[in-house]
Amino acid sequence: MAPTPVLTTATLPFSSLPLEPVGPPYNAWGRYGSSDQLGTLNMLTPSIAAAAARTEICTGTRVSLDWPFNKPVYPSYGRDRLKHGIRRRGSEGRVVNEDVLEFNPQTSSQWDGLRHYAFASSGGIMGRGILLDYVSGAEANSIQVNPLASTSIPLTHLERLIASHNIVLSRSGGDILFIRSGLTAAFDKLDDLSQCMLSERPTADFAGVKATEEVLK
Repeated sequence: MAPTPVLTTATLPFSSLPLEPVGPPYNAWGRYGSSDQLGTLNMLTPSIAAAAARTEICTGTRVSLDWPFNKPVYPSYGRDRLKHGIRRRGSEGRVVNEDVLEFNPQTSSQWDGLRHYAFASSGGIMGRGILLDYVSGAEANSIQVNPLASTSIPLTHLERLIASHNIVLSRSGGDILFIRSGLTAAFDKLDDLSQCMLSERPTADFAGVKATEEVLK
């Protein structure tokens, strides 16, 4: 029997996990119903999006978070590189060029989670974004960070960043956390040979938030 869905946004106690006994540890499967595919994206309600727009948008400047399709030039684990062609389909007196792209969705900004992209049909992923510049914070505190190696970012460091910038997290949920680890900047400093060697490592190790129970909470 599927667990009874808990349809509240931010009131689910951590001690109630896992919701699905046969699932992995700390799972919240069934929180929004047995057929749900969005998980915590359900927190991004129209009222949450409207509040974010009302209180956070100041200049209207837009910033793309996508990595170019051709990055990394040499994907890890032997995955195929981007193939970009132009197909000319016009006739006499009429020029029509079409772009043809072939790429592995595990590369670039990792498009393999297309169920997330499908959320666009419901209005897209919109909410209050919180950017934590971990790289700058680490440098200011003489903490060495190597974005291109297995480096754990402790929760305590992120909590200090939040406190130092007087950031107040929403108690009703719906905040979207962005962490600048410095990966793309470090990658762009590599020459072509170094980028190739990076892709040939046995495991694709990079900096990331340390996986702990405290982070889940």
